[in-house]
Amino acid sequence: MHYMLYCATYTTQRRRLRRSLGRDKSLGLEILGEEKTMKPLMVYINDTKRFEASHGELQPAEQDDEG
Repeated sequence: MHYMLYCATYTTQRRRLRRSLGRDKSLGLEILGEEKTMKPLMVYINDTKRFEASHGELQPAEQDDEG
């Protein structure tokens, strides 16, 4: 929760995440279970590099034309 909502180290990345989610979407733990928020969330996680040492680069997968 601290990492997602409060950590001062990731303020810039969190602002980008908030912008990508849009004005109507609050930044809370409920975004973890929503399909439409997965790509912005993965971009946030990758941008912070918080898990790079243990998991490598965490870019969201590009969807093909079928879904």
